[in-house]
Amino acid sequence: MVFKKIKLTLTLVVCFFFFTCGNEKEKKSYSSLKATNLSVTFEKIKGISFVSPNFLLEQSHFTPIQELGANWVSNMPFGMIKKGSAEVRFNLEWQWASEKEEGVLKAVKAAKEKGLKVMLKPQLWGHDIFTGTFGFEKDKDWQSFENDYLDFILFYAKIAADSKVDMYCIGTELARFVKARPKFWEKLIEEVKKVYNGKLTYAENWDAVEVFPFWNLLDFIGSDAYYPISDKKYPSVSDFIEGWEPWKQKLKQFSKELNKPILFTEWGYRSTVYNGLKPWDYSENLEVSQKNQLNAYTAVFETLYNEDWFAGGFLWKWFPYPNSGGPTNDRFTPQNKLAEEKLRSFFKKSVNQ
Repeated sequence: MVFKKIKLTLTLVVCFFFFTCGNEKEKKSYSSLKATNLSVTFEKIKGISFVSPNFLLEQSHFTPIQELGANWVSNMPFGMIKKGSAEVRFNLEWQWASEKEEGVLKAVKAAKEKGLKVMLKPQLWGHDIFTGTFGFEKDKDWQSFENDYLDFILFYAKIAADSKVDMYCIGTELARFVKARPKFWEKLIEEVKKVYNGKLTYAENWDAVEVFPFWNLLDFIGSDAYYPISDKKYPSVSDFIEGWEPWKQKLKQFSKELNKPILFTEWGYRSTVYNGLKPWDYSENLEVSQKNQLNAYTAVFETLYNEDWFAGGFLWKWFPYPNSGGPTNDRFTPQNKLAEEKLRSFFKKSVNQ
Protein backbone atom coordinates (compact mmCIF):
# COMPACT_ATOMS: atom_id res chain seq x y z
CA MET A 1 0.00 0.00 0.00
CA VAL A 2 1.22 3.55 -0.66
CA PHE A 3 0.20 7.01 0.35
CA LYS A 4 -1.03 9.50 -2.23
CA LYS A 5 -1.41 13.25 -2.06
CA ILE A 6 -4.96 13.95 -3.01
CA LYS A 7 -6.90 17.06 -3.71
CA LEU A 8 -10.59 17.15 -3.10
CA THR A 9 -12.68 20.11 -4.16
CA LEU A 10 -15.62 20.17 -1.84
CA THR A 11 -18.76 22.02 -2.88
CA LEU A 12 -20.98 22.54 0.14
CA VAL A 13 -24.66 23.35 0.11
CA VAL A 14 -26.87 24.89 2.72
CA CYS A 15 -29.48 22.14 2.68
CA PHE A 16 -28.21 18.70 3.63
CA PHE A 17 -29.27 15.28 4.80
CA PHE A 18 -29.91 14.52 8.47
CA PHE A 19 -29.86 10.80 9.17
CA THR A 20 -31.84 9.17 11.96
CA CYS A 21 -30.48 5.96 13.50
CA GLY A 22 -32.06 2.82 12.10
CA ASN A 23 -34.57 4.75 9.99
CA GLU A 24 -34.92 5.89 6.38
CA LYS A 25 -32.97 9.02 5.45
CA GLU A 26 -34.92 12.14 6.20
CA LYS A 27 -34.23 15.59 4.75
CA LYS A 28 -33.98 18.38 7.24
CA SER A 29 -32.70 21.90 6.56
CA TYR A 30 -31.32 24.48 8.92
CA SER A 31 -32.02 27.73 7.09
CA SER A 32 -29.81 29.86 9.32
CA LEU A 33 -26.66 27.89 8.49
CA LYS A 34 -24.16 29.38 6.11
CA ALA A 35 -21.80 27.27 4.03
CA THR A 36 -19.14 28.29 1.55
CA ASN A 37 -17.30 26.60 -1.28
CA LEU A 38 -14.01 25.21 -0.09
CA SER A 39 -10.99 23.68 -1.77
CA VAL A 40 -9.28 21.29 0.64
CA THR A 41 -5.82 20.00 -0.22
CA PHE A 42 -4.33 17.48 2.17
CA GLU A 43 -1.74 14.81 2.47
CA LYS A 44 -2.95 11.56 3.99
CA ILE A 45 -2.97 11.96 7.75
CA LYS A 46 -0.70 9.46 9.46
CA GLY A 47 -1.60 10.63 12.92
CA ILE A 48 -0.96 9.60 16.51
CA SER A 49 -3.18 10.43 19.50
CA PHE A 50 -0.57 11.72 21.93
CA VAL A 51 -1.26 11.45 25.66
CA SER A 52 -0.85 14.69 27.64
CA PRO A 53 1.28 13.89 30.72
CA ASN A 54 1.75 15.63 34.06
CA PHE A 55 4.85 17.46 32.85
CA LEU A 56 5.62 19.96 30.10
CA LEU A 57 6.46 18.41 26.76
CA GLU A 58 9.67 19.14 24.88
CA GLN A 59 10.80 18.45 21.33
CA SER A 60 12.49 15.24 22.49
CA HIS A 61 9.13 13.76 23.48
CA PHE A 62 7.99 14.03 19.86
CA THR A 63 11.17 12.55 18.36
CA PRO A 64 9.79 8.96 18.49
CA ILE A 65 6.67 10.13 16.63
CA GLN A 66 8.79 11.78 13.96
CA GLU A 67 11.01 8.69 13.69
CA LEU A 68 7.90 6.52 13.39
CA GLY A 69 7.05 8.37 10.18
CA ALA A 70 3.86 9.99 11.46
CA ASN A 71 3.04 13.45 10.12
CA TRP A 72 0.34 14.54 12.62
CA VAL A 73 -0.35 14.35 16.33
CA SER A 74 -3.59 14.89 18.21
CA ASN A 75 -3.34 16.87 21.45
CA MET A 76 -6.22 16.15 23.85
CA PRO A 77 -6.75 18.42 26.88
CA PHE A 78 -9.68 17.39 29.07
CA GLY A 79 -12.64 19.22 30.50
CA MET A 80 -13.96 17.55 33.64
CA ILE A 81 -17.63 16.65 34.15
CA LYS A 82 -19.59 14.80 36.85
CA LYS A 83 -22.82 12.86 36.76
CA GLY A 84 -25.77 15.13 37.46
CA SER A 85 -23.69 18.31 37.19
CA ALA A 86 -23.95 20.89 34.41
CA GLU A 87 -20.47 22.24 35.14
CA VAL A 88 -17.50 21.82 32.82
CA ARG A 89 -14.19 22.46 34.59
CA PHE A 90 -10.94 22.95 32.68
CA ASN A 91 -7.50 24.54 32.85
CA LEU A 92 -7.54 23.79 36.56
CA GLU A 93 -4.58 24.13 38.89
CA TRP A 94 -4.66 20.42 39.77
CA GLN A 95 -4.96 19.15 36.19
CA TRP A 96 -1.99 17.53 34.53
CA ALA A 97 0.54 20.07 33.32
CA SER A 98 0.20 19.32 29.61
CA GLU A 99 -3.60 19.76 29.69
CA LYS A 100 -3.42 23.34 30.93
CA GLU A 101 -2.89 26.42 28.78
CA GLU A 102 0.87 26.63 29.19
CA GLY A 103 1.26 22.90 28.60
CA VAL A 104 -0.87 22.85 25.45
CA LEU A 105 0.98 25.83 23.97
CA LYS A 106 4.32 24.23 24.76
CA ALA A 107 3.27 20.85 23.34
CA VAL A 108 2.02 22.37 20.08
CA LYS A 109 5.21 24.38 19.68
CA ALA A 110 7.40 21.34 20.34
CA ALA A 111 5.46 19.15 17.90
CA LYS A 112 5.62 21.77 15.17
CA GLU A 113 9.35 22.22 15.69
CA LYS A 114 9.70 18.50 14.95
CA GLY A 115 7.85 18.98 11.66
CA LEU A 116 4.53 17.53 12.84
CA LYS A 117 1.09 18.98 12.18
CA VAL A 118 -1.30 19.22 15.11
CA MET A 119 -4.98 18.63 15.71
CA LEU A 120 -6.16 20.14 18.99
CA LYS A 121 -8.98 17.97 20.32
CA PRO A 122 -10.36 19.14 23.69
CA GLN A 123 -12.77 16.59 25.09
CA LEU A 124 -14.92 15.92 28.11
CA TRP A 125 -14.10 13.28 30.68
CA GLY A 126 -15.87 12.06 33.78
CA HIS A 127 -15.56 8.94 35.91
CA ASP A 128 -17.87 6.18 34.63
CA ILE A 129 -19.45 8.57 32.10
CA PHE A 130 -19.98 7.86 28.41
CA THR A 131 -20.25 11.31 26.89
CA GLY A 132 -22.48 10.03 24.08
CA THR A 133 -25.38 9.60 26.51
CA PHE A 134 -24.52 12.46 28.87
CA GLY A 135 -27.23 15.10 29.21
CA PHE A 136 -30.07 16.58 31.20
CA GLU A 137 -33.85 16.55 31.56
CA LYS A 138 -34.35 20.21 32.47
CA ASP A 139 -33.81 23.10 30.08
CA LYS A 140 -32.08 25.22 32.72
CA ASP A 141 -29.46 22.50 33.19
CA TRP A 142 -28.91 22.25 29.45
CA GLN A 143 -28.47 26.02 29.24
CA SER A 144 -25.95 26.04 32.06
CA PHE A 145 -24.03 23.18 30.50
CA GLU A 146 -24.07 24.89 27.09
CA ASN A 147 -22.57 28.05 28.58
CA ASP A 148 -19.75 26.07 30.17
CA TYR A 149 -19.13 23.96 27.07
CA LEU A 150 -18.99 27.05 24.87
CA ASP A 151 -16.41 28.60 27.21
CA PHE A 152 -14.42 25.35 27.17
CA ILE A 153 -14.33 25.03 23.38
CA LEU A 154 -13.66 28.73 22.75
CA PHE A 155 -10.84 28.73 25.32
CA TYR A 156 -8.98 26.06 23.37
CA ALA A 157 -10.03 27.52 20.02
CA LYS A 158 -8.19 30.69 21.03
CA ILE A 159 -5.13 28.59 21.88
CA ALA A 160 -5.49 26.83 18.52
CA ALA A 161 -5.54 30.19 16.76
CA ASP A 162 -2.65 31.67 18.74
CA SER A 163 -0.47 28.60 18.20
CA LYS A 164 -1.48 28.16 14.54
CA VAL A 165 -2.80 24.66 15.07
CA ASP A 166 -3.52 22.88 11.78
CA MET A 167 -6.92 21.45 12.74
CA TYR A 168 -9.39 21.96 15.57
CA CYS A 169 -11.94 19.43 16.81
CA ILE A 170 -15.07 21.00 18.35
CA GLY A 171 -16.28 17.96 20.31
CA THR A 172 -15.93 14.25 20.91
CA GLU A 173 -18.72 11.66 21.09
CA LEU A 174 -21.61 13.90 22.17
CA ALA A 175 -24.54 12.34 20.29
CA ARG A 176 -27.23 13.05 22.89
CA PHE A 177 -26.06 16.65 23.29
CA VAL A 178 -26.12 17.22 19.52
CA LYS A 179 -29.54 15.66 19.06
CA ALA A 180 -31.13 17.51 21.99
CA ARG A 181 -29.64 20.96 21.33
CA PRO A 182 -29.02 21.50 17.59
CA LYS A 183 -29.41 25.29 17.77
CA PHE A 184 -26.59 25.43 20.27
CA TRP A 185 -24.31 23.57 17.86
CA GLU A 186 -25.11 26.10 15.14
CA LYS A 187 -24.01 28.83 17.52
CA LEU A 188 -20.94 26.90 18.66
CA ILE A 189 -19.63 26.43 15.13
CA GLU A 190 -20.29 30.08 14.26
CA GLU A 191 -18.47 31.26 17.40
CA VAL A 192 -15.49 28.96 16.83
CA LYS A 193 -15.09 30.31 13.29
CA LYS A 194 -14.87 33.84 14.68
CA VAL A 195 -11.85 32.78 16.73
CA TYR A 196 -10.13 30.10 14.63
CA ASN A 197 -9.89 30.02 10.83
CA GLY A 198 -8.15 26.68 10.28
CA LYS A 199 -9.59 23.28 9.40
CA LEU A 200 -12.45 22.03 11.57
CA THR A 201 -13.86 18.63 12.43
CA TYR A 202 -15.96 16.92 15.08
CA ALA A 203 -15.26 13.42 16.47
CA GLU A 204 -18.43 11.35 16.59
CA ASN A 205 -18.67 7.81 17.87
CA TRP A 206 -18.59 5.28 15.03
CA ASP A 207 -22.26 4.33 15.42
CA ALA A 208 -23.60 7.91 15.30
CA VAL A 209 -21.56 9.52 12.51
CA GLU A 210 -24.53 9.70 10.14
CA VAL A 211 -26.68 11.39 12.78
CA PHE A 212 -24.53 14.51 13.16
CA PRO A 213 -26.32 17.21 11.11
CA PHE A 214 -23.56 19.80 10.70
CA TRP A 215 -20.89 18.13 8.59
CA ASN A 216 -21.58 20.70 5.85
CA LEU A 217 -20.05 23.38 8.08
CA LEU A 218 -16.86 21.43 8.79
CA ASP A 219 -13.93 20.30 6.68
CA PHE A 220 -13.80 16.62 7.61
CA ILE A 221 -16.32 13.99 8.70
CA GLY A 222 -14.75 12.77 11.92
CA SER A 223 -15.29 9.21 13.15
CA ASP A 224 -13.95 7.60 16.31
CA ALA A 225 -13.66 4.45 14.27
CA TYR A 226 -14.13 1.51 16.62
CA TYR A 227 -16.22 -0.45 14.14
CA PRO A 228 -16.82 -4.13 15.01
CA ILE A 229 -15.05 -6.14 12.32
CA SER A 230 -14.52 -9.68 13.63
CA ASP A 231 -15.93 -11.99 16.30
CA LYS A 232 -13.02 -14.42 16.05
CA LYS A 233 -10.57 -15.05 18.88
CA TYR A 234 -7.55 -14.86 16.57
CA PRO A 235 -8.60 -13.04 13.38
CA SER A 236 -6.29 -13.11 10.39
CA VAL A 237 -5.59 -10.07 8.22
CA SER A 238 -8.07 -11.51 5.71
CA ASP A 239 -10.72 -11.82 8.43
CA PHE A 240 -10.27 -8.17 9.36
CA ILE A 241 -10.33 -7.04 5.73
CA GLU A 242 -13.56 -8.97 5.17
CA GLY A 243 -15.06 -7.38 8.28
CA TRP A 244 -14.12 -3.91 7.06
CA GLU A 245 -15.79 -4.30 3.66
CA PRO A 246 -19.41 -3.35 4.60
CA TRP A 247 -18.21 -0.42 6.72
CA LYS A 248 -15.90 0.70 3.95
CA GLN A 249 -18.74 0.78 1.43
CA LYS A 250 -21.00 2.63 3.86
CA LEU A 251 -18.36 5.25 4.65
CA LYS A 252 -17.52 5.68 0.98
CA GLN A 253 -21.18 6.31 0.15
CA PHE A 254 -21.60 8.75 3.02
CA SER A 255 -18.50 10.66 1.94
CA LYS A 256 -19.85 10.82 -1.62
CA GLU A 257 -23.28 12.07 -0.52
CA LEU A 258 -21.83 14.91 1.56
CA ASN A 259 -18.81 15.52 -0.70
CA LYS A 260 -16.58 15.34 2.37
CA PRO A 261 -13.52 13.23 3.22
CA ILE A 262 -13.75 10.81 6.15
CA LEU A 263 -11.20 11.30 8.93
CA PHE A 264 -10.67 8.74 11.67
CA THR A 265 -10.34 11.12 14.63
CA GLU A 266 -9.50 8.00 16.62
CA TRP A 267 -8.83 4.43 15.57
CA GLY A 268 -7.04 1.54 17.18
CA TYR A 269 -7.09 -1.97 18.57
CA ARG A 270 -5.94 -3.58 21.76
CA SER A 271 -3.29 -6.29 21.66
CA THR A 272 -5.70 -9.00 22.86
CA VAL A 273 -7.86 -11.85 21.72
CA TYR A 274 -11.23 -10.89 20.23
CA ASN A 275 -9.91 -7.38 19.56
CA GLY A 276 -12.19 -6.89 16.55
CA LEU A 277 -15.41 -7.74 18.37
CA LYS A 278 -15.85 -4.58 20.47
CA PRO A 279 -12.78 -2.50 19.65
CA TRP A 280 -13.96 0.36 21.87
CA ASP A 281 -14.13 -1.80 25.01
CA TYR A 282 -11.19 -1.59 27.41
CA SER A 283 -13.07 -2.68 30.54
CA GLU A 284 -11.77 -6.26 30.73
CA ASN A 285 -8.32 -7.74 31.06
CA LEU A 286 -7.99 -10.20 28.18
CA GLU A 287 -5.40 -12.66 26.96
CA VAL A 288 -2.63 -10.79 25.19
CA SER A 289 -2.19 -11.24 21.44
CA GLN A 290 0.30 -8.95 19.76
CA LYS A 291 -0.42 -10.70 16.46
CA ASN A 292 -4.09 -9.70 16.62
CA GLN A 293 -3.14 -6.04 16.98
CA LEU A 294 -0.64 -6.35 14.13
CA ASN A 295 -3.26 -7.98 11.89
CA ALA A 296 -5.85 -5.32 12.69
CA TYR A 297 -3.43 -2.50 11.82
CA THR A 298 -2.45 -4.23 8.59
CA ALA A 299 -6.09 -4.51 7.55
CA VAL A 300 -6.72 -0.78 8.07
CA PHE A 301 -3.67 0.14 6.01
CA GLU A 302 -4.51 -2.27 3.20
CA THR A 303 -8.24 -1.55 3.16
CA LEU A 304 -8.55 2.20 3.65
CA TYR A 305 -5.40 4.23 3.16
CA ASN A 306 -5.48 4.15 -0.64
CA GLU A 307 -9.10 5.31 -0.82
CA ASP A 308 -9.46 8.86 -2.15
CA TRP A 309 -12.35 9.60 0.21
CA PHE A 310 -10.31 8.57 3.26
CA ALA A 311 -8.27 11.41 4.78
CA GLY A 312 -6.34 9.19 7.20
CA GLY A 313 -6.54 9.00 10.95
CA PHE A 314 -5.14 9.32 14.45
CA LEU A 315 -4.06 6.08 16.08
CA TRP A 316 -5.10 5.57 19.70
CA LYS A 317 -2.69 6.03 21.49
CA TRP A 318 0.93 6.92 22.34
CA PHE A 319 2.54 7.76 25.69
CA PRO A 320 5.60 10.02 26.14
CA TYR A 321 7.39 7.35 28.16
CA PRO A 322 9.96 5.14 26.38
CA ASN A 323 9.03 1.95 28.27
CA SER A 324 5.29 2.16 27.59
CA GLY A 325 3.44 -0.85 26.25
CA GLY A 326 5.56 -3.95 25.85
CA PRO A 327 4.86 -7.60 25.00
CA THR A 328 2.65 -8.28 28.05
CA ASN A 329 0.59 -5.08 27.73
CA ASP A 330 -3.05 -5.61 26.65
CA ARG A 331 -3.96 -1.95 26.07
CA PHE A 332 -4.29 0.09 22.86
CA THR A 333 -0.77 1.47 22.59
CA PRO A 334 1.45 -0.18 19.95
CA GLN A 335 4.60 0.85 21.78
CA ASN A 336 7.26 -1.84 22.09
CA LYS A 337 4.99 -4.37 20.36
CA LEU A 338 4.90 -6.01 16.94
CA ALA A 339 2.43 -3.36 15.78
CA GLU A 340 4.94 -0.56 16.33
CA GLU A 341 7.21 -1.95 13.64
CA LYS A 342 4.24 -2.27 11.29
CA LEU A 343 3.42 1.40 11.88
CA ARG A 344 7.00 2.42 11.25
CA SER A 345 7.23 0.40 8.04
CA PHE A 346 3.93 1.69 6.68
CA PHE A 347 4.16 5.31 7.77
CA LYS A 348 7.62 5.75 6.30
CA LYS A 349 6.55 4.82 2.79
CA SER A 350 6.76 7.82 0.52
CA VAL A 351 3.55 9.72 -0.17
CA ASN A 352 4.84 10.38 -3.67
CA GLN A 353 5.14 6.74 -4.78
